[in-house]
Amino acid sequence: MSNHGDILLVHSAKSPSLPLTDVYRNLPDKLLSFYQWTAENVAFDYIGKTDDDSFVLLENILQVLDDTTSKKSWFGNFRLDAPVARWGKWAELDYTASAYPAFACGGGYVLSHDLVRWLTSNIDYLHVYQGEDVSMGIWLSAILPKLIQNRLWLCDGTCDPSLLVSTQLNSSSIKRMWKNKENCQNPCWCGPT
Repeated sequence: MSNHGDILLVHSAKSPSLPLTDVYRNLPDKLLSFYQWTAENVAFDYIGKTDDDSFVLLENILQVLDDTTSKKSWFGNFRLDAPVARWGKWAELDYTASAYPAFACGGGYVLSHDLVRWLTSNIDYLHVYQGEDVSMGIWLSAILPKLIQNRLWLCDGTCDPSLLVSTQLNSSSIKRMWKNKENCQNPCWCGPT
């Protein structure tokens, strides 16, 4: 934070005296730590989370949020009734149901302030599951948030001129999309040169 004020290094939400190793299985704990720090240090109505392989058009997200109620709102592109993986990278052995509750796809999501406050006030009771997306779905299912579905929160590396977020991109794709956005206001393509 000292150079640019834009990177936050967090400790474990579950064990604050311990450093948090940056590995996939620690992402839910890392996310809770970030929300805890933010709730204690920043005034906000909404907070967004995206993956580092995502291209984000913040102005489009803000425009959609202007039309959104702020109470118990969870904004994103949701997977519904996804089967719980029992093997592989995303194997979940602690969650015993056969399907997950709704969760936002990997590109990210936006939460209203009250949902973040609920999460941070219940950190000691929240079990950390295998991934942050499914953990968030499991945690928030307890309070039935308002799911605000938007398919322009793209989950599969595709592009749409009106996108909010596109994910699963490499750095070259993200740079190209940004250049296109600057040159012709269309992150997907500027046409023949």
